[in-house]
Amino acid sequence: MKKFFSFVAATLFTLPMLAETVTFTAGTDKGDQTSVTKNGITLTISGGSLTEAQYRIYKSQTLTITSKAGSMTGIEFTCTAEGDAKYGPGCFTAPANGTYTTDGTIGTWKGEAVEVSFTAESNQVRATKIVITYNAVAQTVVAPVFTTEEGKVTNETFTESFKLTMSCATEGATIKYTVDGTEPNNNSTTYTEPIEISKSTRVRAIAVKGSDLSFETNAEYALVNTKETALTTSEAMAVIDSKLGLSAQYYVKGTISAITEIATDYGNATYTITDGTKSLGIYRGYALDNKKFSKSDEIAVGAEVVVYGKLMLYNNAEYQMAQGNYIVSYSAPQGINNTFAGEKAVKVIENGQLVILRNGVKYNAVGTVVE
Repeated sequence: MKKFFSFVAATLFTLPMLAETVTFTAGTDKGDQTSVTKNGITLTISGGSLTEAQYRIYKSQTLTITSKAGSMTGIEFTCTAEGDAKYGPGCFTAPANGTYTTDGTIGTWKGEAVEVSFTAESNQVRATKIVITYNAVAQTVVAPVFTTEEGKVTNETFTESFKLTMSCATEGATIKYTVDGTEPNNNSTTYTEPIEISKSTRVRAIAVKGSDLSFETNAEYALVNTKETALTTSEAMAVIDSKLGLSAQYYVKGTISAITEIATDYGNATYTITDGTKSLGIYRGYALDNKKFSKSDEIAVGAEVVVYGKLMLYNNAEYQMAQGNYIVSYSAPQGINNTFAGEKAVKVIENGQLVILRNGVKYNAVGTVVE
């Protein structure tokens, strides 16, 4: 089924231009969860994820595409479903400028603008690729190039600190950069020597020569952990809040506080884990050693687990480990020996908190009596 919408075209550039294209590939061009920039063009979403194998724009949320590279004349989406079906390109409402058509899994915008917004009105949209055609403004300064220490960074993730080198092919240009996520400008830090990256960091840089500026180069380097250094749920939520490293996978430990569903038909489970302070949802994850759940009692409330997967903020509200995660360590609920009485203490979860019940008295995880 095809859709067709027609509107008035927008802003024009007056500088010299050359038609070029830039391709955003999901899973490769990731940025942070809600924003990614390439060749002077930025994708920003109000709700969803840009770090998965598909770019996900949740229902009622908006994808905005802006260009500093020149006026955009074409945008093509390749989606995971067809037409008006869930995840298809037809779930977008037409932008307020240009024309928008759909044909199968392809959605096509044509017009002339430096900013275009698409709202996923009827359902979530998932795109594996977004190709943008634009009239490139001639650049006199080439964008910086980032080079990492050999063998220390894989797909922009690392386990130990490394040195990042920046270079520019334009003779006499100065590189300005930031490491706090802010947009670089003439007043940003001047690059003089390789910088050390020891934590999850988003590096953004431009090259400057006189009054001319290059396009921005940016990369997000994520510090990942191990099973032995698994994050607590509170630490995992801090990673989500920082919006850094969400394209990487993490080990997170906690106690199962609630089980929403164990779907043996699909082999996955949805449940919640806590460190006694904050809770993290585990969405449609697999069982121990990445095997499918085959029984409804393979996990239990009170069990201690380490889970491996990607972190995300669903619908701008729910802290989750995304679908595709799995359990790497599982300790079933156990009685705790009571050293001063014959009974045993047991672990229970009340209101998302770990409580130890012993001789009718409730204690928290550190042994303090609770009411």
